[in-house]
Amino acid sequence: RRTIRSQSLMLRSEYDPALGSKVVMAASADKYNNPDKTQLAYQLSGSHYVSSNTLIRAGLQQAHRSSFLLNSFLDLDIPIKQPPNQRLSFEGDPDANLLSFRTYELGLRKQSGFGGWIDAEIFYTSIDDFSEFVQGTPFTDNGQTVIPSTLQSIKTKANQLGLTLSWFYLQGNWSLNSFITLQKTKVEDQVVSLVNPVEYTDRDDKGTPTVFGGMNFNWKPDIDWNINSSLY
Repeated sequence: RRTIRSQSLMLRSEYDPALGSKVVMAASADKYNNPDKTQLAYQLSGSHYVSSNTLIRAGLQQAHRSSFLLNSFLDLDIPIKQPPNQRLSFEGDPDANLLSFRTYELGLRKQSGFGGWIDAEIFYTSIDDFSEFVQGTPFTDNGQTVIPSTLQSIKTKANQLGLTLSWFYLQGNWSLNSFITLQKTKVEDQVVSLVNPVEYTDRDDKGTPTVFGGMNFNWKPDIDWNINSSLY
């Protein structure tokens, strides 16, 4: 029998240092038995009205992926019965790193006439503590070729810098919300081959979009009807 246990402590606080200003702080400490370590997560955000129609805000946060039974205790053999006689073997690692990320945000909201708001936000996110199943050296067991793969921490890191612009308009019984995001993703030590020894390369990531956006329209002609249309 395999078990993952966790104990958590969370604290949250809000503070209004001045009229039109707010600071929110939260933190949690998560203690796992696998891996045997304490993970810290936190969030700090603040906002301030510089005028009656303009708000600035900033925030930073760190979080991690929870411990997972499959990654920690996987012990799986997959026979391949066609010649040559082979077996794939997969083994987890209870001490593997837990994926973690940090995000920094800086934003501005401004009222544009009656019922309209414009938002602009710059963000930067970094992700590390990746783990992957890495193929080891094949060996023979009772005449069968075994190809082992074990979960290992890898040194891949990813970071993303982006800008989101959005516009929201509310008038009577209808509203319109639109946004567009521009971002650039960079991967350091991206895996080229998961055969031991692992091979890496640095490159701009092509798997994430550089530009995306959308629009949402909502109309409520009466109390019983709501019409919604979205475009992404």
